[in-house]
Amino acid sequence: MNDQDFVNEYIRVLNETVNEAITKNIVMQAQLSVSKKVADRTVELESKIRELTSVSTDNNALQSQLNALKGHLESANQQLNNKNSHVETFKRELVDARNVIKSHALEKDSLIAEIESLKQQIEELKSKKKKKEKTLNNVALFEDNSDTIAINDTF
Repeated sequence: MNDQDFVNEYIRVLNETVNEAITKNIVMQAQLSVSKKVADRTVELESKIRELTSVSTDNNALQSQLNALKGHLESANQQLNNKNSHVETFKRELVDARNVIKSHALEKDSLIAEIESLKQQIEELKSKKKKKEKTLNNVALFEDNSDTIAINDTF
């Protein structure tokens, strides 16, 4: 029985060893599979990191361009506001100039009316002067014809 015990023990140890080897082999295969998946995922993630870094760099470049454009836009907007304020100033000056022209036109019309009135007065005075001269001439003729002096009421 000794041999039988030995063979049984040998088979038992051999079975345990084979089972242990198979288990270790399975564990190692599982670990290898997991390691490959982790390595593949790592490569994938590193690729995405490179992509994101590239996108981030592009984004930063675009952000810089956007900021530069914003600066140019603000500058252009400021210039436009300045020009707009100049236009408003010119509009006010134009309105003021038109008001001055209107007041000058009214003053001119008033002066023209006054000139016409003065011309009429001058004509009336000339007419009165002619009447007086005529009267004086008539009086002078009358004096020449008579020895007495006549006084006319038209003086």
